[in-house]
Amino acid sequence: MSSSSQETEVGVPLEPSEESTLVDRERRDQRAVRSIAWTSAGKYAGQAFRWGSTFLVVRLLTPEDYGLVGMTSLFSGLVALLAEFGVSTAVIRMRELDEEQLGQVNGLAVIVGGLAMLVGVLAAWPISLFFNRSELGPIVVVSSFGFLLSSLQTVPSAVLQRRTEFKTIAGVEFRGAFLLATLVLAFAAFGAGYWALVVPNLIVAAWTSYAFQRKTHVRLLMPEFSRIREAYRYSVLVISGRFTGYLFANADFLIVGKMLGGSALGSYGMAWDLANTPNDQINGLIARVSAPYYSELQNDRVELFRFFLLLVEGVCCVSLPLVLGLATVSPEFVSLVLGEKWSSMSSILQMLCILAAMRVAPILVNPLLAMVGDAGFQARVTSIALVVVTPLLTAASYYFGVNGITTCWLVVYPVIVAVLLRRAGQVFDVSSLTVYRSMLPAVVCSILMVSAVLLTRALLPSTSSLGIRLAVLVSVGAATYCVSLLTLFGARFREFSRLALRAFANP
Repeated sequence: MSSSSQETEVGVPLEPSEESTLVDRERRDQRAVRSIAWTSAGKYAGQAFRWGSTFLVVRLLTPEDYGLVGMTSLFSGLVALLAEFGVSTAVIRMRELDEEQLGQVNGLAVIVGGLAMLVGVLAAWPISLFFNRSELGPIVVVSSFGFLLSSLQTVPSAVLQRRTEFKTIAGVEFRGAFLLATLVLAFAAFGAGYWALVVPNLIVAAWTSYAFQRKTHVRLLMPEFSRIREAYRYSVLVISGRFTGYLFANADFLIVGKMLGGSALGSYGMAWDLANTPNDQINGLIARVSAPYYSELQNDRVELFRFFLLLVEGVCCVSLPLVLGLATVSPEFVSLVLGEKWSSMSSILQMLCILAAMRVAPILVNPLLAMVGDAGFQARVTSIALVVVTPLLTAASYYFGVNGITTCWLVVYPVIVAVLLRRAGQVFDVSSLTVYRSMLPAVVCSILMVSAVLLTRALLPSTSSLGIRLAVLVSVGAATYCVSLLTLFGARFREFSRLALRAFANP
């Protein structure tokens, strides 16, 4: 949405409020574009190394190796989430915290990280018994040291986000991604097996924490709860939503690993990563970049919602064609890039890509609600969903295997999306249809793109090689999407282009 528009999408005239003048809006939008650009550059350059390494590593490792590490990641991801304790969100939102309070919050984060490490070590044996795999015990013990290492970067990273120093963050994370890709490939090449997916993460966590600390010099102080009480309370509220959200989002991995075995979990996990990497990286990037701007605007609801709609429209125009395009070309992509031993995951990848498209809005809505003090709503929604949906996923897995789980997700997830968007509408006193309208350009052009790719596949000679087929299909899809966007929604595209040009012309 252009800053030159005369009216917001929510129907409120753009008369400057006390918190936000038109000049402030213009500068804020430009700062946000620069923040996104720097974060994108770091993230996607790092992802290029990561996925380039992954496509080599999958030929050295097996689905069983990925499945073993996937079993441990269910637990380690949950504990890592609890170890973060919602501290970063509290630091970003509570802009009044002084240097000493930040040091005490930093001390709290490290204490929680140490406790998480201890929990991980103690849980190693029960986890290996649960999955009936003796190899899991050592993996969990070693992985648990990552909780403490990562806790050292929680507050320094959040301080940089609050300052909107995303260029600095991008530089640190790019170097970390490059180091991780290099180490994983080296470990796999020297026959480390599943340890190639474990040990490099610890090394990179230690280096990243050191790098962030050098950039901020946040002190490490013993927490005095009387001084950081409000930050602690808000952290608890945030982490309660993330905790139930994590359990809900990862229930399928637990079910597949327990009921269908390591090989099935390896295939499902790889399909999930492929389907959600474009989506999570783009939306997660935007959610991260938007947090300090949401915090800045938390007392100006009209301007905050306008900024949110701007992000939704832009993110959908990038995310939807990527995930739906991958779903369309998944048979060729899996066979050519991953190899025949992964061919069974093609249909799984297609359905998970459609699910990834549905996840665009929730990833952006949750941080919005958190920054306006409605963080508890996510906890209530995911708690109910956890109780209702998990039995459905279990039954689907028992009767129909992995395909049953993916089908179940496609049925229940639209309901969750509708509930979250309705809540956002209530908080900002607008219709949730406003958010759906902001997605319209991406949805229409993506449908045209998918139709063109399917038609092209039907017309291609059956004797053409996989490489040629994939290249042709990707080229046709990209061209169709770009032409559709410029033809049907050219005005919107030009508005975004002008905003980007102004952002870099006036740093």
